[in-house]
Amino acid sequence: MSTQVTLSRRALLGFPRKKEEPLRPQEPVPAPVSAGAGAASGDGFSLEAFYAARARPAAATETASRMTVRVRPQLCLAWQGSFCSTCSERCPVEGAIALELGRPRVVEPRCTGCGLCIQVCPAPLNAFELLPSSQQVSVP
Repeated sequence: MSTQVTLSRRALLGFPRKKEEPLRPQEPVPAPVSAGAGAASGDGFSLEAFYAARARPAAATETASRMTVRVRPQLCLAWQGSFCSTCSERCPVEGAIALELGRPRVVEPRCTGCGLCIQVCPAPLNAFELLPSSQQVSVP
């Protein structure tokens, strides 16, 4: 029988071993709570309550401070004669940015104000600006 000494990776690399801490008495672990009972009694975690709580502030702020996007024609590549449709292609809301004669136009009732068109605009100076819905300015 051969006696082979095995080294742990920690010992092989020369890392010192942590000193063992004395065991502390642990608190008793509460019994698992089912999702239905936890939601009703207020104990435990409920995904439904979590997502409902996250959705509430968004719905409240959406009506209070809704944002919209406006095209600045003097900076837009499509308005200057180049072909560019990046904003309308990347917009997550179908029909929020319409192309008329190759030029983008923001359809304000459909625009959610997400700002993705601002991020993907390839113009040297961004051709979009994000405005609160109360400061909407019409584009020629």
